[in-house]
Amino acid sequence: MGKNRKRYSRKYYKSAELPPCDYLESDSELQAEEVIKKIYSTKFNLKSSAYISETFTAFKKVQELHPHLQKIDTIVCFGLGHFGWCATSRNQLGFISLIKEYLEIQEVLFQDPVFTPKEAEILKNLGFSVIPGNLEGKFGIDQEKKYLIYLPHCPKQLTNNFLWKNWGTKLSNILLLSNSFSSVLISGSKSNLQIDAGLILKAEEFTEEIPLENNFIYTDVFNDTSIHVFPRDKLEVVPEVLWSERGPEPEYNDPEFITCALQCIKLEDDGSRKDTAISSQ
Repeated sequence: MGKNRKRYSRKYYKSAELPPCDYLESDSELQAEEVIKKIYSTKFNLKSSAYISETFTAFKKVQELHPHLQKIDTIVCFGLGHFGWCATSRNQLGFISLIKEYLEIQEVLFQDPVFTPKEAEILKNLGFSVIPGNLEGKFGIDQEKKYLIYLPHCPKQLTNNFLWKNWGTKLSNILLLSNSFSSVLISGSKSNLQIDAGLILKAEEFTEEIPLENNFIYTDVFNDTSIHVFPRDKLEVVPEVLWSERGPEPEYNDPEFITCALQCIKLEDDGSRKDTAISSQ
């Protein structure tokens, strides 16, 4: 991400439901009060939408079918993006906030290495927590807790990493809100999927997917999103050999997913932006 603002073609502006991110020259230009006002406004508009109503109905049905998931302890979100500048990310943040209230969830954790210091501070001021660093989706859950994991339009490799880290019967303690597994599994050849989404392939036999209808006014915000459940009764009859086939820690060559080579924003004392890239291992 350079200092110059990104330019987009007229065709892009005509096709996009929401305007693209318009980055400021430095984090110091971001006005926290204005961002928070925008978040609350976005949340207010989203709350009255058919999309959020139908999403809540879907959660209710899932929890009725899986009573042990009626009390969710923690939301974990990876890859929210620059909500300080991007309307899409603010809609996703408002979405998380509404889910937190509806499901009466106490703890919400975020991680995205692109967050600027001011964005991280805004999240904390809103009562959320920020996980430092970059786990690349490899967040290990506590077996005594129940989780809602939100991966908004994240690459399949991030989902694969999360499954790798938590591979086993403890997956039953998770509601996974992410890009549709079904869509992922028809998006490429089986040989490529085995490299980039091998555990999504393996999870197909015990995953229940509930697609969420993309009826939000901005159709590029929540498109291709599904709730994924890993039912206890299915996990209990999975052959033990499947759990032993987790394999070594995944490595990827796909340029869409840059492992340990993230373009991060480093803020200098005078507030100017300096882009740095961490070399891949």
